[in-house]
Amino acid sequence: MIVMFNSVNQYCLNSIVALSEVCPVSADEDILDEHGNKLWARGLRISRDLQERLLRRKLARPIETTLTAEGAITFVDVIRDCRHLIAEQTLLAKVAGGHSAQALIDDLRTVPIPGPLRLLLTAVRDQYPEGYRHMLSCVAVSAGIAARTDLPDHEAKLLLIAALLHDLGEMYINPDYVRNSDQLNCAEWKHVASHPRVGQMLIQEMTSLPPSVGICILQHHQRLDGSGYPHYDTHMPQHPLGALLATADAASAIIMRSGPGAVSRVGLALKIVPEEFDRQFVSALLHAFGDDEETVACDELDCQCAERAAAISARLGKAMDIGEAHWTKNRGRCGGELVGSVLGVLHNIEKSVRATGILELEPLGDLEQNQELLNEIRLVIMELEWRMRNLARNLYIRAEAKGDRELHELWPLIRVLDDTVPWDPTSPDADWSSAH
Repeated sequence: MIVMFNSVNQYCLNSIVALSEVCPVSADEDILDEHGNKLWARGLRISRDLQERLLRRKLARPIETTLTAEGAITFVDVIRDCRHLIAEQTLLAKVAGGHSAQALIDDLRTVPIPGPLRLLLTAVRDQYPEGYRHMLSCVAVSAGIAARTDLPDHEAKLLLIAALLHDLGEMYINPDYVRNSDQLNCAEWKHVASHPRVGQMLIQEMTSLPPSVGICILQHHQRLDGSGYPHYDTHMPQHPLGALLATADAASAIIMRSGPGAVSRVGLALKIVPEEFDRQFVSALLHAFGDDEETVACDELDCQCAERAAAISARLGKAMDIGEAHWTKNRGRCGGELVGSVLGVLHNIEKSVRATGILELEPLGDLEQNQELLNEIRLVIMELEWRMRNLARNLYIRAEAKGDRELHELWPLIRVLDDTVPWDPTSPDADWSSAH
């Protein structure tokens, strides 16, 4: 029995209704509420008039399974669009332009996309073209890695299906959060962090696709060291295809931003904390890029490298002190276990910080004449700052789920990891709107 989707999600429905204004979307069957009352007749085109009725009712069947879009997307369309994207993106061409990768993509031609997913993908393509391009780039990068690591054809096909569908869960989240995810506070971020689980539920409840496709989607933001989301767990093994998709997703996000220095940014993101990504997949991807890379100028603000590195080191040390004290006090309790996992990730970050050598930086001096070195240092600092903030967000989600007491106890650690959050998460004076 489908439980999660028997209530209509307003954000998903908004996108479907918007799609219906440029592409006919009609009911494949009578749309009934949970009591069997007819809300919309089979064959009628969806309109905003139906929108109000649906949002007030629970349905007998998920709305996504009862609608069809005229000219809905197929894998033939996906293959064509993917080829066009590879042709226009130099780095994608290096990764997925070879015969083996192209053959894996072409092999999707015979795969039928389940009806509900065709509807959602068509809405993404129409309403969120950048999101659709990211999905395509993830397919391309996944194909390139799969080809270079000799992944069996059957597994590669499942991987590429998951790569195309991996962000469909975002259709059920406030689009303002999705578009501005870098600016969200911890409380807002938890909604975005749910999209891998929502995506997996879509696969489980609306399709007959193999479970491994859903698992890959669930794990595309997980990391091998247990960090990432939605399940922050150092004891949960990552599916091999999930690990490959996680690598491809992280890389394709940077590739699609393009610009000079993209190869350096991809390499640093995937290698700075070696415990996060599968080394075989990282090596295969970076080998595809070759040695072609540009030096990027470092602007005046970003040249405060030594000061920023020292600030990161101080925050990291303070976070580890707070975490160690909490873990010692609460060893054996669930809160202690959670902090123990966080400490493991912090130790990995600290080890990576020391390996980069940025803690040995002297105040700028001659460094400002070395643009290439300054850029490398700037990228390292940005990656480390992002990881600490992301760790704070994930810790918040886990702590909040355990209740207010746990959240209060862990708040000092959360705030050191991300110093933009309020002093007290439940205080009337806490200004969440400015916690960016």
